[in-house]
Amino acid sequence: LGSASELGIVPVEYSPVREDFVCYPVNDYGKSKLRQTQEALRLAGELGFRCICPRVFNVLGGRAQEGTAVGDWCRQIVEMRKGSQEGILKTGDLSLVRDFIEMDDVIDILVKLSGSEAAQGVVNVGSGVGTSYREIVEVLKALSGLEFRVEEDEDFGSRGQRVPEVVADVVRLVEY
Repeated sequence: LGSASELGIVPVEYSPVREDFVCYPVNDYGKSKLRQTQEALRLAGELGFRCICPRVFNVLGGRAQEGTAVGDWCRQIVEMRKGSQEGILKTGDLSLVRDFIEMDDVIDILVKLSGSEAAQGVVNVGSGVGTSYREIVEVLKALSGLEFRVEEDEDFGSRGQRVPEVVADVVRLVEY
């Protein structure tokens, strides 16, 4: 599976981003995922077989993954509920926009892609809709039923890379 992290910084004029966007990942995870995608496509070409490389965007559902912004916020909210953290949610830059997709939708899409004779190459797997981190925090706050303050620090959790917006162009996905 590929990842939206392969993309790196996407200029606003290229958003929603298509599968043929020239990727410049900004972190090691994105670089490794891009290398994996490139190698799969190269081998498929050399050996003459069909290869589908789903580029999965930001998945929500199930247990939020640790090390992600949403996973970290959920963990903090759970700690607040248990009383082991004061009522302050520490976040990074909430103006960032991402393409979120439900885990169940990703599973359905992957099954459909694997059964499609037409599907091949990189295929964006996202919702095609941009949602700000601020909107996600508001939903989490409403769902938690807790009152807490949000403390936004632009550098918190950024690991030095700030990608303002990543939204999938899902035209190819809809074709399959």
